[in-house]
Amino acid sequence: RAEYGIKLINQLSQDLQREYGKGYRPTNLWWFKQFYLAFPILHAVRGEFSNLRQHLRTELAWTHYRLLIAIDNQQER
Repeated sequence: RAEYGIKLINQLSQDLQREYGKGYRPTNLWWFKQFYLAFPILHAVRGEFSNLRQHLRTELAWTHYRLLIAIDNQQER
């Protein structure tokens, strides 16, 4: 399974780089996956997180997200 996932990410990386440029290297795709796991689909979250949704879209750069993703404790993040 792990070997298949690595091959899949590498192939996807090649396809995306060919189409959109070098920002889609395999390491970035792994970061994208971690981002998805760390921050659930925010448009589906209601109420108390509405203010958080706005800040995630406008206040933080990708570098900030990468730093936050590295924090394992969800409450600290």
